[in-house]
Amino acid sequence: MAFDFQTFYQDIILSKIVTSAIIFFVGITVGKILGKLTQRILSELEVNKIARKLPFSRFNFEKRIAWLVSNLIYLITIITILNRLEITQFLWKGILLFLVLIIVFALLLDLKDLFPNIISFAIIKKRKLLKKGKNVKTPLVEGKVVRISLFSVKLLTKKGDEIYIPNSAILKNFATRK
Repeated sequence: MAFDFQTFYQDIILSKIVTSAIIFFVGITVGKILGKLTQRILSELEVNKIARKLPFSRFNFEKRIAWLVSNLIYLITIITILNRLEITQFLWKGILLFLVLIIVFALLLDLKDLFPNIISFAIIKKRKLLKKGKNVKTPLVEGKVVRISLFSVKLLTKKGDEIYIPNSAILKNFATRK
């Protein structure tokens, strides 16, 4: 039996694309209707008046919850359409790859500050540049050393403010004074 392109094409159009379009329009309609219905029900229950007694008095709960319901329906609609078109796995893998790349990029940016501070901590400790209780003056702040950690130095100013300065900045301050 030979491959019948016309039958294959019609099956794809009718069973996947058309039903996906129908699901899309039904999902959008249901999302809007349920969102407005939710807002009316919450309005009848006077949720905002009850919520004003909470610390979040400026927050419009009725509107936000209705928005959340609508968007949840939209999300379910999109996932259903993607499942129908059989591209969900491809999309989830793409999203996962994107998230992994963001995490790796964030870690690399974090490491950019991590290593200089650790090396500066080692130099500060080895040369005994700082001790707890010693006064330190930088171009921006002056205070007493409260704690020296692996990443920063905690200073207490005369006004009582606690300031954290990265070890690399403290080391640069010592290098520029000499």
